[in-house]
Amino acid sequence: MELHLNTSVLYEGIRYSIYWTSKAAEHVAANYVDPLHRVTHTEIVQLLKRARYKIPIQQEKRPYFFVFLTGRASMVWETYVYLIPPLNNWPARCVIVTCYQSNKQQYRALFAV
Repeated sequence: MELHLNTSVLYEGIRYSIYWTSKAAEHVAANYVDPLHRVTHTEIVQLLKRARYKIPIQQEKRPYFFVFLTGRASMVWETYVYLIPPLNNWPARCVIVTCYQSNKQQYRALFAV
């Protein structure tokens, strides 16, 4: 599996370098035709950097799994990532999984005016 370095995002004082796996990058490109997934790789990075909420998803099998929530153009976007702390001589990294418009009421309510 290849990792592609992009840029970085800050979370709780730690700078995480943003990486794409080839599989995730292909997933984003393949799903671009779906209106709920119509977002480019560059836009996903912008959504990560502008996220208002960064929520850990506590799962035993995925301890570093998070959803970043961003409001943009009257829509809420969910971006799922792994925030992996420095391990085994690797720097802290943010590995993108997927991104799409949210249809979850609890997330949309966070951005209601």
